[in-house]
Parts: sequence; structure tokens; C-alpha cells
Amino acid sequence: QPTGGGVETVQIREILANMCSEGVRGKDNDGWRHAAAPISKMVRDVPALSEVLRECGQIVQLGTFRWDRRGDDGAGDDPIEVIIANTHLYFHPDASHIRALQAFAVCRGIDGLRDNGRARPTPPFIFCGDLNARIGSGASDLLLHGEVRAD
Repeated sequence: QPTGGGVETVQIREILANMCSEGVRGKDNDGWRHAAAPISKMVRDVPALSEVLRECGQIVQLGTFRWDRRGDDGAGDDPIEVIIANTHLYFHPDASHIRALQAFAVCRGIDGLRDNGRARPTPPFIFCGDLNARIGSGASDLLLHGEVRAD
């Protein structure tokens, strides 16, 4: 039976705003830290982009779930944890750059839950929802390859 540590609903724009205003924090093993500084700078330096991101109201629901794989007698495998993130990224067909930034913010939110003072290994995660992103778009490239092409 899965049990949850609670599901948190977070405004994606708040994750980006916190990252930009508080500076880039994270441990050296944060998989997204290398990209956070240039993204923060871009969002701060391009007022029109900052404004659009402030207006976007998309959210992400983040939760950690634990599956107890033991039977009633206590025998069986140790419980496992998985993090689930569910979102609906910005819809406009000409806003692939906004969806890429939103996907990045969700990944930072997931990493925050994955780290959360845990010993390694970190739990796996599922990133799901309506991403409004085609293969080859910025958001899908980020999620599939960990980077976005400059164009």
C-alpha cells in the first residue's frame, strides 16, 4: 500500500523567483546546479521574460510516496520511496522557452525533495502531466538530455 508524506502544491513561478532572488544554492551533487546560475541571470536580465513568468499561474504538485512491500507478517522487501511531480505546463504554442524554464523549475523542486537530508541513494521520481511539449522542444530536450540547445 502506498503512503504519502503529503502532497505540496507549489507555484512554478515561485520556484523560479526563489532561485533568482536568493541566488543559486545547492550541493555540489545537485544535477541542475550548473544550469541554475545562467538561467537565474537570464530571468533577472530580461524584464519581459521575468514579467511573463510572474504572470504564468502553472503549479506543480510534488509528493513523496512510500510503498511498504512487506506482508502482514513483516516478511518481504524493504519499503521503497518514489517522488511524483504532476504539472500542466504553459499552453501557448509560441512559448517553448517558457515551458523549458518551467520544466527546469520543476526539476529543481524534485531535486529539493530528493535531497532533503537523505542518505544516498536518492529516491527515483516520476515527472508527469501535460507538458505541452513536442519531442525536440526545449522542455523535452531538457528532460530527455539534461540540456537545451542555444537556438
